[in-house]
Amino acid sequence: MFKASPTSSRLLEHLVGEYLEGRSDRLKGYSIGVDVFDRGEDFDAGTDSIVRVQMGRLRRLLAEYYASDEGRNDRVRFEFPKGSYVPVINMVESAHSAPGPLAAVAGFWRVGRRKHYGLVALLLLVLVGIGGAVFYDRLLPRPERMEPRLFVAQFNVIDGSSDTRLIAKGLQHDLIALLSQYPNIEILGYETVAGEGGGGQKISNWHGADYLLSGSVATADGTIKVSSELVSVRKGTVLWSNMDSFAYSNAGDVLQSQSEIALKVGSTLGQPDGVIQQASKALIAESKGVSFANYACILAAYDYKRQKAEKDHLKIRKCLEKATRDNPNYSSAWSMLSWIYGDEHRYGFNRQAGGSGAMRALKAAEKGVATNPFSATAHQYLAIAQFYLGQDQKARQSMATAQRLSPNSSEILADAGWQNALAGNSDDARTYFDEALQLNPDPPTWYWGGLAIDAIRNDDADRAKRFAELYSGDGVLSLYVKAAAARLNGDDRRADLMLASASKSFPGGDQRDNDFIRHNRLDARLTRWIFGE
Repeated sequence: MFKASPTSSRLLEHLVGEYLEGRSDRLKGYSIGVDVFDRGEDFDAGTDSIVRVQMGRLRRLLAEYYASDEGRNDRVRFEFPKGSYVPVINMVESAHSAPGPLAAVAGFWRVGRRKHYGLVALLLLVLVGIGGAVFYDRLLPRPERMEPRLFVAQFNVIDGSSDTRLIAKGLQHDLIALLSQYPNIEILGYETVAGEGGGGQKISNWHGADYLLSGSVATADGTIKVSSELVSVRKGTVLWSNMDSFAYSNAGDVLQSQSEIALKVGSTLGQPDGVIQQASKALIAESKGVSFANYACILAAYDYKRQKAEKDHLKIRKCLEKATRDNPNYSSAWSMLSWIYGDEHRYGFNRQAGGSGAMRALKAAEKGVATNPFSATAHQYLAIAQFYLGQDQKARQSMATAQRLSPNSSEILADAGWQNALAGNSDDARTYFDEALQLNPDPPTWYWGGLAIDAIRNDDADRAKRFAELYSGDGVLSLYVKAAAARLNGDDRRADLMLASASKSFPGGDQRDNDFIRHNRLDARLTRWIFGE
């Protein structure tokens, strides 16, 4: 795993090496940027996110490594607590590990005497170096290559039928979701590439992609024909191409084809098939017998999430409730329904009598996880439901599971950023947003809202103003964020105008104590800037 990620290997070698040499005080964002990533003396870790992004990747790669057959029995384990660049080195007893040299290291470590420190350090470096998985020879050139970046285009529609258009849209969305489960491929986020490539038009912005996955789709007499190819953008060569033809009667048949494409692309790019096989099988199983109308409802729900509107909310809620009645084991529908119920709670959209939207959101999300425990989306929306009910510890655990299942999902990273911004965990919030923006460089505006909230909480007027201006589409919440950013910058007049607009959309919206403030977890640090001292 680490041979495929030389940047993470180089970072890990540096951090552990400095620690073992007794130079932990040098493990700061600035020095790491200069020493490891060749930034100049004018490097600013606050504006250049390279260190935070790479630390996030290193933590995830270590977790993936220790969970794999390759690293499961390692007794020497490196950990990096969130917010720290100083490694914690643990010796783990394992019933599955064969006796060997590491046992001697463990014995020295347990003794804990200072006279053994240098020997322990030497043994650690030698033993891990022998494995060749982490450390690289200092005399050899170190490649700066990052993980390959993939652009999934919308497949071209050949015959123009409504089924074909739906399948083409679904192919783009679902392939991105499936491929995001590979730990060592960067997948440009759906919000960045949505619709690009369909109809044969040129892609407007490659966003630095190394590879392009595209193709065409046609339907006739109950048969789907999907042509797909993987192209090296820089060389202009076709690395892999494929033609599938299969009968279809429901959404599960389409997902079967998508899963096969994703596995073949991952194999071509050097990724182990086993990473997504279980998740793909579970997704296909949950979708067997799902009609195209109910599948279309899921795609429409994602479009709603990109640009929320109350009138669309009601329509989507009704079709998702029908989808879960028609297919009680349809995890994707339960997960999206959880989000829709959550908007009743967060935004006051189409509130129903009899219980809170927050509790309905939690129950729907729990159903989504129960019906497909391999679904990253299900765990993601469970984390969101838990967070807005104040179950912060459970929310962190659920979001961590979602990230483990889909480490390169920009949407999951951005949602984690939002939760940490609202909870006041600034370092984590910025790290998650930095990674999300790297995968989704042209994001929906709600990403900027989380960054604006983080800036406001830290009294950073310039960042707050910049991000708040980019944030729109969330109604009262975006108005509140704009009001807070304006007041932080000394513009009370604009702040009061934003509050007046908020009160028109939400009764009592200009009052400090209202349901919207509580339901969206806007604490006193935020409300003092929203409403003034």
